[in-house]
Amino acid sequence: MQRNAMHSPSRSSRTTVSSRNHRQRSCCSVATFAQCLVFASLLHQGAEARLHDAGNRSRRASASNETGVDLVDVVIGFEKGEVQRGGISDLELLERGGLLGLTADGARSDFRRTNAVSMQIPASEVNSLRSTTGISFVEYDAKAFMHEDEIVTTRATQETNLPWGLAAIQANSKKIPLPSPSSDCFKICIVDSGLLVEHPDIPYTRGATNIAGEEFNIGALSKWDEPIAIANHGTHVTGTMLATGTRNPRVVGVIPNNQNICLLVARVFGDEVNPGASTSTTDRAAEWCGDMGAKVINLSFGSPTFSTNSAAIYRSLRSEGVLLVSSAGNAQDNSKSYPASYSDVISVSSVDKDLQRFWTSQHNDQVDLAAPGVGIVSTVPGMGLFDELGREYSTALIDYSPFITSPLTAGVVQCGLGTEPCKDAEGRICLIQVGSNAIDDKAFHCEMGGGVAAVIYNTQFTTAPTRGAINSFVSIPVMGVSYADGLALLSKESITVDLQVPSYTEKRGTSMAAPHVAGVAAKIWAARPACSNNQVRDALEATAKDLGDPGRDDMYGHGLIQAEAAYEYLLALPAPCGIGTTGTPNTIQGSDSDSTPTASSGGNTPTAGGGGSTPTIDRETFLANLAKEGTRSQANDKNSLLKSIQNKTGRVRGGGGVRRRFLKGSKAKQ
Repeated sequence: MQRNAMHSPSRSSRTTVSSRNHRQRSCCSVATFAQCLVFASLLHQGAEARLHDAGNRSRRASASNETGVDLVDVVIGFEKGEVQRGGISDLELLERGGLLGLTADGARSDFRRTNAVSMQIPASEVNSLRSTTGISFVEYDAKAFMHEDEIVTTRATQETNLPWGLAAIQANSKKIPLPSPSSDCFKICIVDSGLLVEHPDIPYTRGATNIAGEEFNIGALSKWDEPIAIANHGTHVTGTMLATGTRNPRVVGVIPNNQNICLLVARVFGDEVNPGASTSTTDRAAEWCGDMGAKVINLSFGSPTFSTNSAAIYRSLRSEGVLLVSSAGNAQDNSKSYPASYSDVISVSSVDKDLQRFWTSQHNDQVDLAAPGVGIVSTVPGMGLFDELGREYSTALIDYSPFITSPLTAGVVQCGLGTEPCKDAEGRICLIQVGSNAIDDKAFHCEMGGGVAAVIYNTQFTTAPTRGAINSFVSIPVMGVSYADGLALLSKESITVDLQVPSYTEKRGTSMAAPHVAGVAAKIWAARPACSNNQVRDALEATAKDLGDPGRDDMYGHGLIQAEAAYEYLLALPAPCGIGTTGTPNTIQGSDSDSTPTASSGGNTPTAGGGGSTPTIDRETFLANLAKEGTRSQANDKNSLLKSIQNKTGRVRGGGGVRRRFLKGSKAKQ
């Protein structure tokens, strides 16, 4: 099942237009007439009109129309001992469970950790299945969505300041060393919309041994390592954790040096506007992360629906030693979002530069930590429109536009207002001015004339690119430019369209906060690999900077994460997690919170085999030095917590924040 980047075609050469670059040439060329009618109906349902997802819905709906059976997506759990999967097929499995007459085509995937299967079944069978002996639960397969509010700015190429979030959470402290090159590769997994691996600030190379990826239920044309411009969420999240600042020195991640850090990319969101993923799909991805050996998993998405299967999967992953981090959600209220609100997942709320909870961030009794989530500039695949001289023009992809997966270069043709099929458009890119007719009509008339892409330029009364949406069956990419750029492009011989240009974008939301926590967790854990996932979680929560009401509260949880303080908390633990560890001791250098390690320096690197002259420091000396330095003042002066650590268990006896965390964690988050 594992896929790595080695199979992917190179994008190094710019090519002329080819029909294989198009997302779909025509619905009716690959489906029945009835399916096309259903597809058209779905596309005209406003917010439900998502091209990628609608294809699946059309097939499901047409099957319902043809068979008279209304199918629904469900997850079915079987009681352990009643059904042993072994070599049993999904059909046999459900027959034993009491659901007879369902074809094997209804099966999608199963979950070994929970003895469950996600399927499409007749809606009429749901209640009867729930009362069937041997079946523990039947639940509807809810949708999950990414937790970003909006893209605030696009194509920012140079920032004037270092990322404000790094200093706020002590992520640029030199006291946290890099992982030892002699230790096992520390694996981070990001479940999201994929990663533009070729971005110069992403320190991984397609086909390398330190990166692997997989697609989950997103369609044949959406690859884990080739998201287009509108599918930029995953690349932004990855950059927040791992960007190097190679191309843009001011866009730096929590871990800017990826020495001995392996990356797993599980893509569950496709190349469409506001894509959703079924909960079963994100669960499959999380299981894949665990099976691939991930230590930290970032989940910047959520669903308002509790899932028995999901809760059990995350509980199992935590018991296997995985640290799970998820965004609390942006619903602006105290509702719960899942997986963040499961007790085995760290729920992260969002704060702004003033360390105030951002107003959209969900707040409830399951929030664990707060992290920067406003004004976060990071890496993305951008959209580029270039003339033959290489000049770039500001552009915006029209909502629900089909996409291309490699650069497209073609000549230019003027098509006026696009009110009729464009003459001489065969194999060319149509330039069309905004007018009274819809963008749909303009794009349709471009394609009817043989055009391979449509560029809609705005009126002369605005300097912004044209924006809008399409709802018809066009199979060519449609984008907007400003009035001035449109006039300039009319004089060009050719245009190149590229939907995967390395770029930078500012975003906000709890989706942006979660990777700060996941990054810090991975950074301190990779430096102290003998620690457990629970010890790392305890360290993050015990040393968080208290915000809002004293102690844990629903707005900020335990408070703002503090990387340096959390690392020192781990050092103070008894061996093998703390400073009593034999082998490679970690040097405690002077703090330099204003200096961000780069890909070349990256902080303190231990030598292989534990060499060097670092003296062993006993625990009491370390605590005394820590108190003298006053470095814990930013972590609410919680030295009393460290001094109360029990030598055998490593748990905290005193300290309201940690005690409340254990009480909270003992309750089921439902």
